[in-house]
Amino acid sequence: MKKLRILMCCQFPIKADLGGPKGYIEIAETYRQRGHEVTLVGINQIVGDETIEYHEAWRLRHFAPYLKDYILANHHNYDVIEYEAVYLPYNLKDQVKSILVARSVLLELHFKKIKLPVLKTLRAYVSHVVKFKKRSQQLNQRINTFLTAMKYSDVVNVSNPDDKEILIQYGVDPNKIVMQPYGISLERFNEFQIDKNENSNITIAFVGSFDRRKGAVEFPAIVKELSKSYPQIKFKLLGVLGLFRSVESIYKYFGNDLSDNVEVIARYNPKDLPRLLSECHLGIFPSHLESFGFGVLEMMAASLPVVGYSAPGTSMLLPKDLLVARGDYKAMIKKIKILLENNDERLRLSLACNRLAREYIYENQENASLEKYNQLINSI
Repeated sequence: MKKLRILMCCQFPIKADLGGPKGYIEIAETYRQRGHEVTLVGINQIVGDETIEYHEAWRLRHFAPYLKDYILANHHNYDVIEYEAVYLPYNLKDQVKSILVARSVLLELHFKKIKLPVLKTLRAYVSHVVKFKKRSQQLNQRINTFLTAMKYSDVVNVSNPDDKEILIQYGVDPNKIVMQPYGISLERFNEFQIDKNENSNITIAFVGSFDRRKGAVEFPAIVKELSKSYPQIKFKLLGVLGLFRSVESIYKYFGNDLSDNVEVIARYNPKDLPRLLSECHLGIFPSHLESFGFGVLEMMAASLPVVGYSAPGTSMLLPKDLLVARGDYKAMIKKIKILLENNDERLRLSLACNRLAREYIYENQENASLEKYNQLINSI
């Protein structure tokens, strides 16, 4: 396989403690481990200002021309250029000889079928009603931009089979699509192989941002119901800031009656996550949509049985025994109770999750993306 020079353009700052660039950082490292030369640049480098935080609204309005100009200025140094599709809806094929690879951190096409529940607050309900039409129009605009970018790319890189299926339904050439899951490095996986230090009180882990897509609407009902049967139960929410901007706002959302059963850890050093998960009995992941469930995989690597929705980016990871229908939080509660009452079943699924997590160790995977890139280069 030819040694490739790969440019990866990320729409987030390149910081290990942020969830957004995680996929780019990990894929870049796997390419390097396989002997390829990788340059990973974040939005600050692409725009040329290291001091500003670029939020989603700014990126959607302004980032595309910056990304285009950056690629046009640097493409001659690279065989392959990867980027987030929605930010490059231009036909650059006559100007750029590099292989253009469109990625998607979260494939919004799914939102044409998946409707997220609304937070059960008056403010959220009013906002949903007032802004529904505008948000629908904005979603359709982003989807049209995304599909345009698909047309102008040489390769479309997805990380789960549901993404591939829906892209084909929307007319993307299946020969352009490469399904390459993310994963976990062997070194990182081994960091999770530590002795359990379970609290005497039942502790359930959740790793990920706390928002509507990841089950924030259902969470209070889950905590309320399980705390009736297990008054001392604790839900450990890890790395959750996003829609909720502070720890206090999350506790306020749960209310005084449930806050004692919730521990919010807004941010953590990734090196501390194995220890934090070793204190837990199982994991929960009521996400409606993922590109790839990094939080799920980390909990599985820590040998936690993780109960999750059968949804894109999650169902590919978990044993079927731990999946419930998307949005069916009552079935999730029931399954959690079964695991808490049956130690043998919990142990069986704990071992099963750890075993499945091993299948996503990067060093053990074939890399379909690199094979596709070399195939295209050799055909030129």
